[in-house]
Amino acid sequence: MSESIGQTSQSQGARIPRKVTRERRLDVNLGVVATYDTNVARANKSVASASGLTPEDFYFAPVAAVDISLPFGRSDAYLNGSASYLSHVRNTRLDGEQISLAGGVSTSLARCTAGVDGDVGRSRTNIANLQALGAGIRNFETTYSIGASASCGGVVGLQPFGQFYYTQGRNSNPIRAVSDYNTYTYGAGISYIQPSIGEIGIIGSIEDTRYPERGGAGATLGLKSFPTRSIGAYYTRDVTRFFKATVRLNYTAVDTITNNGFKGLTGEASLRIAPSERVSFQLSAFRATRPNLAYNVDYTLGTGVTFDTQVAVTPRISLNGRYEYTHSRNYISSPLVINPLLNNDTHDVSGEASYKLGVRFALSLGMGYSTRSANSTLYEYNAFRTYLALRSAF
Repeated sequence: MSESIGQTSQSQGARIPRKVTRERRLDVNLGVVATYDTNVARANKSVASASGLTPEDFYFAPVAAVDISLPFGRSDAYLNGSASYLSHVRNTRLDGEQISLAGGVSTSLARCTAGVDGDVGRSRTNIANLQALGAGIRNFETTYSIGASASCGGVVGLQPFGQFYYTQGRNSNPIRAVSDYNTYTYGAGISYIQPSIGEIGIIGSIEDTRYPERGGAGATLGLKSFPTRSIGAYYTRDVTRFFKATVRLNYTAVDTITNNGFKGLTGEASLRIAPSERVSFQLSAFRATRPNLAYNVDYTLGTGVTFDTQVAVTPRISLNGRYEYTHSRNYISSPLVINPLLNNDTHDVSGEASYKLGVRFALSLGMGYSTRSANSTLYEYNAFRTYLALRSAF
């Protein structure tokens, strides 16, 4: 399970405006995955033992994944993401859902485009991250985001835009409610669109994050609220299905009443290259500040890099590989946190071989290895997993 930094979107502040697309996609995949994992707790042996867990376990998960885009009239709707439910053989209290979904509707009217979209993410918190250890302790983190955006202008030329998003993060365990948050994001910018070169834009935002359960004055439980201001520029180009690129660079300032504010560069980048229909490579990276659902953490500065590759060896056989690196730094002002998780580095490498059994069904065999180092050995772990999956496409 990868480390969350608080939101489904990894971009900083306002979002790059989405355009109405005429592309129609209707990809729905259903399947079941059986996994053997050497460390389902994602914790070291002493932490797993104190939590009443057996590190090695088997778990099974029905999985549904969608990638849908439906144009209608001057509008379109989209939905993409996945949902699953993990059932463990030994550690049944680790059972639970994993959800990552995003969707919305956009419409064009005269020279303007308006849209509403949102996303939801939900997953179980790693046992080592709960800090209050004991048999029976568990927590699920859920984030919701919904917003509206509007832009005006021609197909070519300048397009001013504005947007507003509301995001909330919630913990299922009452002990962690002190870190539940609400974020209000106000964004605006202007872009220049030229099909031959792509889209260039200037974008700025103000984010107001509040922790409603942190009563009283000062920072005993952590900051009650803080603003984040960001301004930057972006470039995106979507030439064909064989080449897509987006680069964004911001200057971001997190203002706090304590001495743990942040001023510096944030951003995101993605590059997809497909030399042929059989081979593709994708590289993505981000650096962003985000509120965090961890106990008494004010906010997190996260940095990550992901590399994916896919090769169709034959019409029936395909190979996939992924490497993911994430570094997180937690900013904490509360004096109540004992032995806090301040810095951690997570590496995850995985590979999969798939064989098509027919038009709709495919059988996959995969394996992966995860490791995390941190400022305290309490939060460090290694884990190896291997899985067998049967998937169907509709």
